[in-house]
Amino acid sequence: MTSTAYAWFYEDPFHSVFLATTTTISILSNGLLLYIIFSPVSTSMGAYRYLLAAFSICDIITSCGHAAFQPSMHMTSSGFYFFPRHGKMVIAGAPNQLLVVPESYDTTFALIFIATYYQTFLVLAYHYVYRYKTVSRGMIASFTLNWKRKEWGTLLVLVYILYTAGFVGTCGIAFTPSAETRALVPPELEAIYGIDLRDLLRGFTVIAVRRPDPLTGEMVWHAPSVLGLLMLLGMFGGTASVILYCIWQTNSIIRSSKTHLTTVTRKLQMDLFKALLIQTSIPLFFSYLPLATVLVFPAITGISLGAFGNVLFSTTSIFPSIDAFFVLFFISRFRIAVIRLFHLPFKVHTGQSIEATSTVATAAAPAASGAAPAGPTPVVVSISSIEFAFRAGIMIVLQDFAGSDGEPEHARKLFIGGLTPNTTEEMMREFYAKFGDIVDVVVMRDPTTKRTRGFGFVTYAAKTMVLMVV
Repeated sequence: MTSTAYAWFYEDPFHSVFLATTTTISILSNGLLLYIIFSPVSTSMGAYRYLLAAFSICDIITSCGHAAFQPSMHMTSSGFYFFPRHGKMVIAGAPNQLLVVPESYDTTFALIFIATYYQTFLVLAYHYVYRYKTVSRGMIASFTLNWKRKEWGTLLVLVYILYTAGFVGTCGIAFTPSAETRALVPPELEAIYGIDLRDLLRGFTVIAVRRPDPLTGEMVWHAPSVLGLLMLLGMFGGTASVILYCIWQTNSIIRSSKTHLTTVTRKLQMDLFKALLIQTSIPLFFSYLPLATVLVFPAITGISLGAFGNVLFSTTSIFPSIDAFFVLFFISRFRIAVIRLFHLPFKVHTGQSIEATSTVATAAAPAASGAAPAGPTPVVVSISSIEFAFRAGIMIVLQDFAGSDGEPEHARKLFIGGLTPNTTEEMMREFYAKFGDIVDVVVMRDPTTKRTRGFGFVTYAAKTMVLMVV
């Protein structure tokens, strides 16, 4: 076998150890995330937790596919060959049976791996659609305005089936082995990998957009392969377009002064939006860019990167192994759940509080006019009274509310001001339920006109849930 300067990266023992490590980390981290997603701390997150769970399951499947399939990707001047390191798995016939044509699992496994790999991009697009529809609810006219979970679930399943079928179908039709592609296998493949892809017992997928003309021998464009590649790029770019559109619209809505968002709500949505952007940077560098290079670079330049394709593709196994850590880190309730689950140390701050930035969210005192409330003093629930963990990526502090252990109602009740005239209890419950279990929601209205007075109250089941709001 011929070795390249970076052969150590895709040869054993490093390659097997690398994939085993990333797969183990992926299973453990995503398993932890799934455990927390389906624990009581997440029951009030609504449909968003199912998107997070779907993403985690996709990460685990992709990592296991990397470990089991151990794909090799050799880039040529017109495309690439994608095949398993430990192939030649026969499902029918045998080499010594002349009347039986053997078939291989290899091509089937390659198509299955492609399907599981690409679905992560679709689920990521779902996240952005959810965030966009959340911030734009009631602000932008849409035929989906009154859709419930059933309609959204049906649409997501339908898109998922069509998207996956499109990828697998395109690859199955345009990129599976043929007598022509076997004859065009570069000689260096056997020299580098010790695998002869001309063997009928070897399966693979291949993109070769330029092939020699049978008459002249000159390299010419191969129309079916070009069309298949364009279809792949179209579906690949489709998810990217959805993500970019949702980023643009979500950012515009949150920042616009014309939207009727309270200061606290605007800040909260911006924090969630920024967390999603940071989470997206991981697949951008470890999936989108390497994959785009593999698909586009040979077709545009005609330059062969050879075995370096293995380096590019191996980096994509990093993304599913670290994605869960970012979700656990940037969603505050998950972060706190991890701290409590593993009894991690945290620093309690009792000194000067952070500079006050808002007064629209406060814990309501009992309604006795002019009378001092019995028991603990009501707590102002804002950044000026609570410091929370990992703000701006730094673990700062956790400070519990002042008061007794009995969790009185006034310590669990939030005053929500600046409500628009069309705000209803259902809208408030749906929005604030993502931060904890809600006991009661009320929008204060004029007893005569029944019009909203511009404020209301949200009561949580536990005072610690108020920490999620600020």
